Amino acid sequence: MSDGMRRWARISEPPAGEPRGLSARLGAVSAGRWGRLPAMAPIALASLALAVVVATRAIPGAPAGPAGVGSRVIPFKLRELGGRWVSVPVAGRPGVILFAQSTCVSCIPAAKALSAVKARLGSRLDAVMVDVDSREPPSALRGWAMVVGDPSYPLAIDTSGRLAAAYAIEGLGTMIIYNGRGRIVLRATDPSIGQIEQGLRAADMRL
Repeated sequence: MSDGMRRWARISEPPAGEPRGLSARLGAVSAGRWGRLPAMAPIALASLALAVVVATRAIPGAPAGPAGVGSRVIPFKLRELGGRWVSVPVAGRPGVILFAQSTCVSCIPAAKALSAVKARLGSRLDAVMVDVDSREPPSALRGWAMVVGDPSYPLAIDTSGRLAAAYAIEGLGTMIIYNGRGRIVLRATDPSIGQIEQGLRAADMRL
């Protein structure tokens, strides 16, 4: 069994009649590697304002299939929690995509590391966290952001449920770094700040 398959070993099957797509299965993660947010999270979520409706708009003609190192980043647009459209990629700028979900506790260190790097590099670097569960309520993602510590990059939900398959995502916490020419230079899972910086150097960024 490959490492990627092991990362999915604890995903439970949905009940009869439930959607069986990848995004639906990601929402059914059993207690284990990804677990649930701490018990305080529901209390924090209850105090949040009404959730913003998050929509997804796919770019026509975006290629399908795995997006490995050396291939072109698959373009998309998502409406982030604040209401703005986020485009990937932006011509001439390197960027980072973090594929995660509000239930992914183990994604938090990588999310914090990316936030620190993004805060330091500012507008020189594009970054976005994509929640791959199309049924995720925005309030849950806001709660996750509170636990992460108010990330310096936008958070968006892929309501189309297609990006995880398009990018061949096999586990939560997958991070993709691409250069200013739109070429992927790094794929990593739960990367450290050092790994993120190494990927950005491969993307020709001066840190």
